[in-house]
Amino acid sequence: MSRKPRKFLNTNFFHIMLQGINKEYIFEEEICKKVYLKLLFQNYKKYNNDIISFCIMDNHLHIILYVDKIENMSNLMKYINCEYAQFYNRFKNRVGPVFRDRFKSQPIEDESYLYQCILYVHRNPVKAEIAETIDTYKYSSTMKYSLDKVNKILNKNIEVVDELGQNKFIDIEEQNENIENVIDKIIERDIKELQLNRENLKDFKVIAEIVKRIKNETNASLTVIAKKLNISKSTVHRYLKK
Repeated sequence: MSRKPRKFLNTNFFHIMLQGINKEYIFEEEICKKVYLKLLFQNYKKYNNDIISFCIMDNHLHIILYVDKIENMSNLMKYINCEYAQFYNRFKNRVGPVFRDRFKSQPIEDESYLYQCILYVHRNPVKAEIAETIDTYKYSSTMKYSLDKVNKILNKNIEVVDELGQNKFIDIEEQNENIENVIDKIIERDIKELQLNRENLKDFKVIAEIVKRIKNETNASLTVIAKKLNISKSTVHRYLKK
């Protein structure tokens, strides 16, 4: 019998997602990625946060933080996003908002989901077919970096191996975890959080809410979301537009 994941009561782990306004490519140039990372690493300690993992793509980014207080996470993101927006507007000779929203943050409430989120963050460039492996993309953390951080914080010994230069999670890879497993967990979590049952999934308002949450947290394709919720791709698209 496999062990149950340990719960993080009043969790300190958060998955942060940030996207360019109108899905614009606000990190497309190399200098833009470098400036944002410089701001992040120069300031995270000032606000008593720790960086678990990160990945900056051309039009969005993911960061997993360990925070002592929610306010510190908010203050950190507010500061670096304001600084980056000023840089970007000068760099592009433009005015107006740079980001789609302030930022989204998803609490990570158990150990298993923490590892899945870390793996998901690192897989972004591979999924987008701009990197062959998770360790060859220049603007993301490595698995070893992330696991060392988790080891330090949780005082755990999570094994990392190196095969052909590729670090990977033993416990996740052996179970063949993938994006569909993550979606299953999101659905079950939302059913509990919204005090729903499986019958409620026939309610279009409930489905629309869960579709949006899945897309925000995983950026899964319309095909995958449709398959997991047993609805059509066109229905998924319609819910995401609302």
